[in-house]
Amino acid sequence: MIRMTKLCLLSFLVVGLVASASQAAVSDVSVVGNGSLSLSGGNYRLIGDPSIDGTWVDLLVDDVADCDPSELTGSMSKSWELKDWWRHAPTTVTADLTISELLDTAACGDLASSDILVKLELFATNGSLIDSDSITVANSVADGTDLSATTPVLLSIQTPTDGSQDGNVNHGTLVLTVEGLASAFTKVTCGPCDPDPDPDPDPDPDPDPDPSADPPAVPAPGAVALASLGMGLVSWLRTRRTL
Repeated sequence: MIRMTKLCLLSFLVVGLVASASQAAVSDVSVVGNGSLSLSGGNYRLIGDPSIDGTWVDLLVDDVADCDPSELTGSMSKSWELKDWWRHAPTTVTADLTISELLDTAACGDLASSDILVKLELFATNGSLIDSDSITVANSVADGTDLSATTPVLLSIQTPTDGSQDGNVNHGTLVLTVEGLASAFTKVTCGPCDPDPDPDPDPDPDPDPDPSADPPAVPAPGAVALASLGMGLVSWLRTRRTL
């Protein structure tokens, strides 16, 4: 008996977990760098490996908990030293990346969202910002809808035409940063999506009823049973008298 009870409880738990998983809200976000930083024009030197290949941010939130949203954040930054632009033609630096988003909700009340920031900045040796470029991508879905999107990202900055912007020195710092937030919420036992679909129902669908009209009589089940029993008894007595 105890073994059977344990098996029943285990089966119930497995079924519950499978049902919850099938109803989960999902937010899957990633940012991938493509190739290397591209530099064009001017007289420059980029100190360090120019490659930005690979995954910068990869976030997956699969929320199966009721009433409490799940969130995950991630960020990555890489910097390079950029030299020899002083008093030369401007140099353009370009970064090529790809943002991928997969947002999915299963039912009414579910929510999945993503928020991504990618920025390329050039700083002088004194810390002042010379130039920057950025992109923000934010999306959300709810109530059983989904979204699958891929966003190409090209960010470019330009070096100054002379050294006046950075204290007349011939180098600065280039920084590429990626920040991401993935959030998901599965509404399981927090109540219906619309607890009051008709907030103002008509309390009296028949405003002018006939006061003299009596409601139709509905026989009670006990009365029907007694009547049937009485009819059977009368029929039996008649049969006995004929014998």
